[in-house]
Amino acid sequence: MNILVFGPNGSGKGTQGAIVQKKYNMPHIESGAIFRQNIGGGTELGKKAKEYIDRGDLVPDE
Repeated sequence: MNILVFGPNGSGKGTQGAIVQKKYNMPHIESGAIFRQNIGGGTELGKKAKEYIDRGDLVPDE
């Protein structure tokens, strides 16, 4: 089962994701956390993501 939670900043997506993770023993994957980790680590993914983020754009799926 895949569950996607969408919403603006501060809407509780992370909170709801943590609740679902605990209740159903499912992984909780946060794309924002993955991007922040890679940007901080200076990885190739992080460098590419930072270009989009710095422009205020969404990072594409590619």
